[in-house]
Order: sequence, then structure tokens, then C-alpha cells
Amino acid sequence: QMIKKDSLPYKLYQKAKRHGIWNPVDIDFSQDKEDWKKLTPDQQQEVLIQFAQFIGGEEAVSEDILPMIMAVTKKGWFEEESYLSTFLFEEAKHAEFFSLFLEEIGVTEDLSHLLTSGHRKLFDDVLPRTMNRLLEDQSTEAMIDAAVTYNIFAEGVLAETGYWFFYEALSKANLFPGFIEGIRNVKRDEGRHIGFGTFLIQRLIHEKPELFERVQERLQELLPIAY
Repeated sequence: QMIKKDSLPYKLYQKAKRHGIWNPVDIDFSQDKEDWKKLTPDQQQEVLIQFAQFIGGEEAVSEDILPMIMAVTKKGWFEEESYLSTFLFEEAKHAEFFSLFLEEIGVTEDLSHLLTSGHRKLFDDVLPRTMNRLLEDQSTEAMIDAAVTYNIFAEGVLAETGYWFFYEALSKANLFPGFIEGIRNVKRDEGRHIGFGTFLIQRLIHEKPELFERVQERLQELLPIAY
């Protein structure tokens, strides 16, 4: 079949090839290591609580994207499949980035005890259940639920806002330059991920316009998890 070169997923695929090829191991964390030592124990604990959410979320979304890739493949949506192949690569790289940062500043313990109850509910229950449904059910309804939960809520509402606040705070405090460099790359990748999710939802609503209300209802169901 001819590739739809004017489609958004194909354009995002091209952008991912141009802008998504950054390597976490190339980031210099030497100053970050020194900055970490300057923080008080309470400040270090605050940072670790944020990091626990970030790394836990990135590991979870890396694992949970596979059913969506399989679903668009079954539908024969080659352009979406092409883009999602970069999506998985980038999510794994984000998890690697956070892990490397923690290793460089000397934090080696398991941080899972710092995860919030909302984080556990979303990433241990709601997200995997919603995504795994796609293995058996590629209906428009199941696809919309997956895109809203994964791309719009987990990546847009939670991750993107969390990264932004953390990025702004550290930039103003002139702390962790290596981490800031990496987050800048992560945010650029996530922008493409959210853009894809928005496109996918629009495509699905075009198939069944009555499902627009389902998008709103799904977001309303998920929002309490963020608090």
C-alpha cells in the first residue's frame, strides 16, 4: 500500500527520527551530583518523591503501549504503526534517563514506597487494564478509552504538567543542569506523544461522532486520580 505521507502520524514519525535521537548516556551529570549534596535531607526527600512518580510512570507506559501498537497493526494503519514504533523506543529511553540520573547522584534504593495511591491506581490498575483490552477488542470505544487514558491523561495531564513544574523550579534554582537537559528532550518527545493521542481521538470520533461525550466522561472519571 502507498504510504500516506501527508498524515499526521507519518509526519510525527519523521519528526521522531529527526528530533528523538538523543542518548541519555551522553548527558553529563557531574554538576547534578554536586548539587544533590548541597540539598538538605528534607529537600532530597521531596526530590525523590517526585522522581519516584516520574520513573514509575515512564516504566509503566513503556510496558503498556504494546497493545496499542498491536491494535493499529490489526487495523492496517501503517502510518500509526510506524510512529508508535518510535514511541516505544522513546518511552524506554525516558525510563533509562531517570534511572541514570538517580544512579549518578548516588541513589540506588527502591523508590516504590514513595509512590502515591493515585499513581498506583492509575499505573498498576486502570492503565494496564484499559490498554490490555485492545489485545482482544479494537473497537472505536476501546481505542478511545486507551488514547484518553494513556496519551491525554497519563502523558498530558500528569506527566507533562509534572515535568513542567519540576523543570521550572530547578531552572530558577539553577540546579541539576544535566537533568534539565534531559527533561528538555523528554518534554519534546512527550509533545509528539500527546499530539498523536489527540489525532487518534479525532480520527476515532470522526468514525463515530457520538463518542465525543465518551471522551469527556472518561476524563471526568480519571481526574480524581490526579489529586
